[in-house]
Amino acid sequence: MEKNKIVRDLVISLICFAAGIAFGISQAKGESFILQVVVSGAMLGGLWYGWQLLTFITPNVFLIMPIIGWVIFFLIKLILSLIIAPFAFVFKTITNIIALAR
Repeated sequence: MEKNKIVRDLVISLICFAAGIAFGISQAKGESFILQVVVSGAMLGGLWYGWQLLTFITPNVFLIMPIIGWVIFFLIKLILSLIIAPFAFVFKTITNIIALAR
């Protein structure tokens, strides 16, 4: 993979991670405060990678749908991206750092 793309992905991911941490700090309460903050950071940080993965998986066929169909499609894609985001964040961040070190 090209180094510029790796750096771009890491920067976008880390900016989203910082935004998720800030959001988590403002919203988290209770005994699991740190866990809530870290998970919210990982969810927003991995959103970029989750979206890319779902774009890679979905077919490249242009579908003709009404506007509401596209809205529903992108909402479902966003929700699925958020579900896989923490796992994608950890995996892709580690692999990108290893790729930069080479």
